[in-house]
Amino acid sequence: MDDLKERLLKVEISIDSLYDSVSELRRSNRLLTDELAGIQKNLTQIKYFAMGALALMTIDKIGLLKIAQLAFGGI
Repeated sequence: MDDLKERLLKVEISIDSLYDSVSELRRSNRLLTDELAGIQKNLTQIKYFAMGALALMTIDKIGLLKIAQLAFGGI
């Protein structure tokens, strides 16, 4: 009977340890999700900056930069 109580105590300790591990994993998951959202925002900003630079380079290559400068008051 003592052996059964000892084994039950070990199982309870293991379950508590696993519960703590799962709680820590959930907290880490939330933090990583927030971090990923921030990275996505930064990448979106970089994408639009690159698209603007590409558009400006294309306008310059075509020769429409002078017209754009006149239309928008200088770039």
